[in-house]
Amino acid sequence: MTWMASCPTTPAIQVFYLDSLKFFLSLYGHKLPVLCMDISSDSTLLVSGSADKNIKVIPKEQRNWMFHI
Repeated sequence: MTWMASCPTTPAIQVFYLDSLKFFLSLYGHKLPVLCMDISSDSTLLVSGSADKNIKVIPKEQRNWMFHI
């Protein structure tokens, strides 16, 4: 399943199914707004950076953060 993610000016990331644009889940964990986000070229990882100076990584098949830096 192909997905896309959005990081509005909040600490949460919204994830949607790309084919239907239906909401899938919200990822929480940052304390301040998410400033940048990227999805790996093979679509298996989502990485986000926040104003809280943390980087978070989540594998596509999980619903919680794998680790943060």
